[in-house]
Amino acid sequence: MAERYYIKQGDAYAIPISITVNNERITASNLDMIDKVEFMVGDTVRKVYPDDVAFDNANSIFAVPVTQEETFSMEDGDTISIDVRVAFANSDDVIGTRTMKKAKIVDALSEAVI
Repeated sequence: MAERYYIKQGDAYAIPISITVNNERITASNLDMIDKVEFMVGDTVRKVYPDDVAFDNANSIFAVPVTQEETFSMEDGDTISIDVRVAFANSDDVIGTRTMKKAKIVDALSEAVI
């Protein structure tokens, strides 16, 4: 079952995501098998590891940043998917993972970037 998550319009932080590929969780010890990881937050926000996304070695979590502008562009009440695809090092293989969060977008009273 997909994990439930909330994003408030105007939020700016890193969304924590752990990834499992072929029943194996990505950790610091096997991270070298990864070339790139694409994260889609809804239909419009695209972040790529290692360029835009950090990896927390201690917790085996990818930290996918979103900006205030990006979350303000999301529609109140919508439920979006956070989808992941992995490109492997030394291979042409790209695999979409079963890792997926659903995020409910929550309205903010202020629409000012602070």
